Amino acid sequence: MKMNITKNNLAIKPTKTNKTLKITAEDALIESENKYKTLAETANDYIFIIDTNEIVQYVNYYASKQIGLKPNNIINKELKQIFPKDLYERQIKNIKKVIKTKKPFLIETESMFLNKNIWLSTSLSPIFDKNGNVKSVLGISRDISVYKNTEKALIESEEKYRKIIEHAADGILIGTINGNFIDANTKACELTGYSKTDLLKMNMSQLFSKKELSNKPFSCDLLLTEQTVVAERVLLRKDKSFIDIEMITKRITENSFQSIFRNITERKKSEELLLKYQVELETLVKKRTQELEKANIKLKKENEERLYTEDLLRLRLREKVILLKEVHHRVKNNMQVIISLLNLQAANIKDSKMLEIYQESQNRIKSMALIHEKLYHSEELTHVNFSDYCKKEMSCVLQFLIMVMVFRTKLILGILVLLVCNWFVHLQNKLTERLHILTQKVLHLK
Repeated sequence: MKMNITKNNLAIKPTKTNKTLKITAEDALIESENKYKTLAETANDYIFIIDTNEIVQYVNYYASKQIGLKPNNIINKELKQIFPKDLYERQIKNIKKVIKTKKPFLIETESMFLNKNIWLSTSLSPIFDKNGNVKSVLGISRDISVYKNTEKALIESEEKYRKIIEHAADGILIGTINGNFIDANTKACELTGYSKTDLLKMNMSQLFSKKELSNKPFSCDLLLTEQTVVAERVLLRKDKSFIDIEMITKRITENSFQSIFRNITERKKSEELLLKYQVELETLVKKRTQELEKANIKLKKENEERLYTEDLLRLRLREKVILLKEVHHRVKNNMQVIISLLNLQAANIKDSKMLEIYQESQNRIKSMALIHEKLYHSEELTHVNFSDYCKKEMSCVLQFLIMVMVFRTKLILGILVLLVCNWFVHLQNKLTERLHILTQKVLHLK
């Protein structure tokens, strides 16, 4: 720019350089306008400009797409022609507030927009003319429904867990790492006897006596290493009474801890009573065991004596059996001697009747000798095997018949009849004797 200076005044005449600068400024302005328009068109926010007459001066592509209209069908229309009445009234109220105060305004609103409930965070900023008056309002709205829903879910979750803590059956205390309480549930107030307001002014150490803290100091070093501390303690209540508690303490954040405790006074009493009964039971068991050991020793001794007596009885019974068998053997031998003597005597007898009497006596003695022989060889001395006896007897009869047939054929039948009769006589006697022995055994068993 060149300046021509006269004596009376200063005059500035435009030159070619001044015109070039004007064109360059306009190009820069257009470039800047295009750049910001591009940003507005590509943004995923609702961007709009409303003038003081409620006419839409500008709307970006994202906003028009969400509304369901083209930008040309929205621009230069009144705001109430685009939005429902309730949404229009809410927006125009905020826009008028910005126009009136000439200050930016930020608001979060929940609205039913396009048949769905959404949360919008809207920033309204005034646009001024060259005289400093508000000519329009720039609005930028962002959908924050996801954030709001997350926040709502978080609040609901926090409220749910708050109710769980409040209605818990155990006392719950939350405090700083120094032991000062910052929260307490209803059960904690009930167990300690303090109100929540009182507890929030107290320290953990105030809930225990000096003796208790001396015997069981707090394990702060374990809490700092993220370990869970479980301990049984005696809690000092507000009314100076004591209760036994089981306390579980854990660090939940860098500067806070949580203690969950329950009243175990009744459980401790039950344990003490159970321990007492256990000691008594062990004493009784020990006493009974000693008695059983003594009884066992006594029974063992009696059993040894009984076994000794049984062995002695078996030995003596065996001796008696041997002696009895010897008696039968000797009786049989004596009868054999008698038979031999009768045979010698019969050799000198000429009378047939007398000889017959001798022979009948010999047969009877042989039958009795046979029984004694059977008893001698038998395992049991109370009876004789009748089948063996009959076979033996019949064998003797046959031998006698063969001998008689050689000498006296005519007397065979008579002798046979005699022997059979004799056998039946002896059989009857033996049966009677057997019946007598069995009767004696039955009486003995009774």
